[in-house]
Amino acid sequence: MPYHIEEQDGEYCVYKDGESEAMQCYDNASDAQAYLTALNIATAEETKAESDTHIPPQAVADNARMALEVRAEKPPSQRGMTPVGLARARQLANRQPVSVAVIRRMASYFARHEVDKDGATWDEQGKGWQAWMGWGGDEGWAWAQRIIEEEDMGTKAMVMEGYSPRQDEMIAQYLSTAEDMGQWSKGISADGAHYMEENPFEAQGIACKYCAFWVEGGACAIVAGDIAPEAVCKLWVIPESVIANHAMEPETMEEGDMMEEEAMAEDEPSVEVEIEVASVKQFDAPRIIEVDESVKAFARRIIGRK
Repeated sequence: MPYHIEEQDGEYCVYKDGESEAMQCYDNASDAQAYLTALNIATAEETKAESDTHIPPQAVADNARMALEVRAEKPPSQRGMTPVGLARARQLANRQPVSVAVIRRMASYFARHEVDKDGATWDEQGKGWQAWMGWGGDEGWAWAQRIIEEEDMGTKAMVMEGYSPRQDEMIAQYLSTAEDMGQWSKGISADGAHYMEENPFEAQGIACKYCAFWVEGGACAIVAGDIAPEAVCKLWVIPESVIANHAMEPETMEEGDMMEEEAMAEDEPSVEVEIEVASVKQFDAPRIIEVDESVKAFARRIIGRK
């Protein structure tokens, strides 16, 4: 991805490769990494949807730029916008192409946060005002609604290629939660994603690299931190076609492994088991077979019970 972090004078600053001016600086590395991840997510989204993008109107760009300027003048405790919101504000302020998927999320954001206008700090350009304007303000909402109508999407979630309607809804909800409350951690707490690098399901096509939230370069749209492509977490959303394709692929075995397995099979003594059935009683329906205790003991061993 075309962004990186540099530590300068006790601050962690995010730069675009090849540029000397920092895009954003933070007091700690974790916040800088979150912003870097958000930028990577935004870049990946636009790369995947270059053929279906829209340029933000000038009024939308002006609102986003104003939000960034106001935020920069506020003390840290009064600065609004999550890392994802900051990345989106910069995208809009620079009038970079925006995909329909992002425009749909813009409309969803405005619908959820219209109540922020009634907040106590709205007239003081507080956090709610900064976030609202960062997403383009009233002009951004009107623009998003117009694009959605033009795309004949109405209020329904956009059907993403390969995903079921239920999965589309999951994607939208998970992204909204990450935007509002921050990314999940990789831990096993209530707010954790239960991330596992030792993934027992990779052979079945269930891995981070196939997930809707995977960001090339080792990141995730909704889980914080470095992400291994072969890992997995409880929040995965993977197209059924990917899982089905892996299920159809035969498991391959190297020739040497096959010969070794065949040799082991030849060396193993064959075991014959004779089971005596005590008696069989005939009934019209159903038929009940009575067996002695040796059969019951054998059955319990097979299923792992004592």
